[in-house]
Amino acid sequence: MKSIAAARLAASLALPVLCHGFDLTEDDNSGGRSMAGAIFSGPGIDIVNWDKFAALGAVGTFEDGPFGIGNGAILTTGELTGALPEGDRDVDNRNGDDGSLNYYCDASGKNAAVIYTGLMLQPGYNGLRIEFIFATNEADDGNPDTISILNAFTTTTQLAKFKGQRITAQSLIAMSPNAISPPDSVTGYARSTPPLVLTIPGSSESQIDLYFAVCDSGDGQNDSAFLIKGYACTDCELTPDGPEVNYVKQTTTLERGETPYTQTIPASDTTSGTFIYFVAPEETTTTTAAEETTLATTTNSPIDATTETAPESTTTAETSTAIESTGTTTAAGPDTTTKAVTSDQESSTDITSDQTTTRSSPCRPRRRRH
Repeated sequence: MKSIAAARLAASLALPVLCHGFDLTEDDNSGGRSMAGAIFSGPGIDIVNWDKFAALGAVGTFEDGPFGIGNGAILTTGELTGALPEGDRDVDNRNGDDGSLNYYCDASGKNAAVIYTGLMLQPGYNGLRIEFIFATNEADDGNPDTISILNAFTTTTQLAKFKGQRITAQSLIAMSPNAISPPDSVTGYARSTPPLVLTIPGSSESQIDLYFAVCDSGDGQNDSAFLIKGYACTDCELTPDGPEVNYVKQTTTLERGETPYTQTIPASDTTSGTFIYFVAPEETTTTTAAEETTLATTTNSPIDATTETAPESTTTAETSTAIESTGTTTAAGPDTTTKAVTSDQESSTDITSDQTTTRSSPCRPRRRRH
């Protein structure tokens, strides 16, 4: 266990570092504006408040992150470069060891890194989508290093739960067989959760206040990291069971009589995983209207001729014949028509901004409007 020296940080962490396309850049802006902008980029969001509580060299931004997350912000409980395979993941930076940041993690939290963002949604957007990954170097039977996503809109609500269980280094989503480890992960941590996604409804009339945090638990060894990306959405619905695994979803139709099942291709490197749902074919019903033909015919036979004879004179009646025409009527059944409608939708993101503000109290950052 060791502490970070400022001189060492200045010499070794000043420049971006690369790993398999995974690009890290340290952010030591004390105000936190650039970190808030790295988390929330793209259209539909106005960042109106921000703050940061982290040790020097512990947080920054990333590009081409693991498991398809893309670009965002990363918080660590040690050094930023610990996220790389060759980095040191056993650094005690002592931030928050006095208990001042326990509110964001738990009573045994140490080496905390916290980012606060105050957001306003623009008209037409109805919420936020948060993508994130938790990575840790804790042993399977080690300390429960934790992450937090706190929504302080009305009351502080912990959103970093998976199927009701708080996400820590010892929760099921961070353990085998769910966890992903090198060489399938581009980070240097022993294991990572799969990519997760959380949706938070909101409106353009109310400010959304979110806190993101990662903390060591028990001691300052075996560091952990929290990778985050967020954006506004127009189709946001609350995820009632908390975060979900953020894999691509595909559907394949089976042959008739085969049993439906699901196949999972885990995330690897910088590529997301895939859920493939093999489903039974739909039952089809065909109805055909039978054709009906009606033939109607009417005929009047010709009238016979009549002849009368008299002694003195002879009268012969004319022959008269009437024939009515024949008519035919046919009625056919209607054809059937089937219509299909398909709909598709995309989203995109990307902006950054750089401002700083005066830090407020560590436990309750003061809201500022810029």
